[in-house]
Amino acid sequence: MRSWEGSVWRPTAAVAVTLRGQLLSRRKVVVRRRTTVRVKVTVRGRPQRSVRVVARAAGRKLGSARTGRSGKARLVLRARKIGKVRIKAAVSPSCSPGVIKVVRR
Repeated sequence: MRSWEGSVWRPTAAVAVTLRGQLLSRRKVVVRRRTTVRVKVTVRGRPQRSVRVVARAAGRKLGSARTGRSGKARLVLRARKIGKVRIKAAVSPSCSPGVIKVVRR
């Protein structure tokens, strides 16, 4: 992908946020229990600093945090219902969210 900048075509960076796999510290959380989830946000393998990370479940915002210098953020969550928690980074609207299951005890 390229963008027109003055009289020169410059390549633009393709953004892909990796929140899945080993970059989420947990895959499951227990309902009504406070849990800490660590998230790492990278673009093309490089950590992204000062990116807002938001966790939502059933339309409700559960928590948010900003990434530090190493691209890591720590969210403290307490899910109210069984279902899924979606964790999204505000880097690009086309990035797919990470998903954590909320289970019973």
